[in-house]
This record gives sequence, structure tokens and C-alpha cells, in this order.
Amino acid sequence: MTPIEQVRLNIGDLDGDYLQDTVLEWLLEQAGNSVQEASIEALETILNQIALNPQREKSGGFEVWSQNIKALERRLESLKKRKKTKRLVPMVFGTGGRSDWKDIDSIFGER
Repeated sequence: MTPIEQVRLNIGDLDGDYLQDTVLEWLLEQAGNSVQEASIEALETILNQIALNPQREKSGGFEVWSQNIKALERRLESLKKRKKTKRLVPMVFGTGGRSDWKDIDSIFGER
């Protein structure tokens, strides 16, 4: 799966209804090719588009304006939270005379 396809999957814009590939390419470039960062920026862009272009429906004598952005806001918060909780694994070279790595595992709460 390409980075653009991964961003599309994250933001739910699989058919490109909101953002063109060129926009996603630029967002990926700006984010240092981080799919997570680009996904967050893409969703914020979509939210802005929807917020600035509310839907207007008429039925009979009623007119309804809606800005259906709650689901996208929840998804955006989910992506931001996932980014914050991403764990980094340190690189360790050599064994230092160890026969196992239990002392290192205990640092990360693993036993």
C-alpha cells in the first residue's frame, strides 16, 4: 500500500472525493513522509472544507443546514492520540556480557 493510499485509508477519503492525490503528496512531503502526520493534516483540511461549506437541504416548507463534522473530529482526535502514544524502541548494540535481556525489558514494563 502506498503512503497516499495509507493516508486515504486513515482519513476515509478512499475515492478522493475531498482531496486529490497531489494534495496528499504535498502533505506527505510537508510531514517528512509521515503517514500519521499527513493524515492529521488531511483530516484538518477536510474539516475546514466541510465547516466552510455547510449542506443545505429543503423539504416541503422546511430548510435544514447541517455541518456533519462530528465523526471526522472524532477520527482526527483518534489519529492525534495514536501519534502521541506511539512507542519508540531503542536500538541496543552488543550484549554487554548478558545472557538475556530481562533487565532491559523491565525498563519498558515487560516481564
